[in-house]
Amino acid sequence: MGLDDNNFIAALSPEDRRLLESIAEIVELKTGKVIHDPGDVVKAAYFPLGSTVASYLIVMDTGSVIETAMVGREGAVGGIVSRGKLAAYARCCTMHGGAFARISSGDLEEAKSRSATLSHAFSRYADCLLAQIFQSVACNATHTVDTRAAKWLVASVERTGRNEIAMTQDQLASMLGVGRSYASRQIQ
Repeated sequence: MGLDDNNFIAALSPEDRRLLESIAEIVELKTGKVIHDPGDVVKAAYFPLGSTVASYLIVMDTGSVIETAMVGREGAVGGIVSRGKLAAYARCCTMHGGAFARISSGDLEEAKSRSATLSHAFSRYADCLLAQIFQSVACNATHTVDTRAAKWLVASVERTGRNEIAMTQDQLASMLGVGRSYASRQIQ
């Protein structure tokens, strides 16, 4: 597994890829591993490789967890624009464990300062991630639970490249922001 197993990195110029290769390390994270929680200083960016997927989650006062964005091999999570000095607003954890390329926020900022094209690519990616969140909010407000579940499952399949997604009804209900009993009745 290498950095080219992340589409964001693979799309960069050869010079920018080499710059990231020199500062990245490959790490394995298990499914459910919390990368950071709200309030944590984000110390690294994580680039899912291959079929690995991470999610941004909001933890509600009731303890339920609602997904706000899913990120697979198309992008990155963590300190992509915060310069590693700002606290996280949401929980980030692995949804489908596996390999990540991890780059410390300090090293990433140094690389972006050395390459305007790399800096621009990360800024543009942050815009795209925000657009995904906007779309998710609109879908959650207007679509039925079964339509939202279908959208989530398609997104998971696209990001993992697998036609099977291992998940309990509790986990799916939590991702959709509904109760388990409701999800099991509505999603057949």
